Amino acid sequence: MADKLVINVLSDAVDALGEHYPGYEATYEADMTHQSVHSWFKIFEKVLLAQGFSSHVIQKGCMELAFNEWRSKESMQKLYDEYDLQEFAPSDKL
Repeated sequence: MADKLVINVLSDAVDALGEHYPGYEATYEADMTHQSVHSWFKIFEKVLLAQGFSSHVIQKGCMELAFNEWRSKESMQKLYDEYDLQEFAPSDKL
């Protein structure tokens, strides 16, 4: 039997201002047999896009997972070097 990821999303149909609108339900399914970490992130990216998050916000969230105060400087430096981020780095970081 293949490993399967199933995500069910049910909208509460109320926005931040308390206004009601038609809700929705969505189900995302993916075969997760032998999937890489990149595949997992791609699935969650699709779910987040469907929930209305922008690509920029999703990318920012990924970067905050990789580069934050809970990570060692060595770990962050290794990623920084591996992805050749030098041209994008502010001079006061890392």
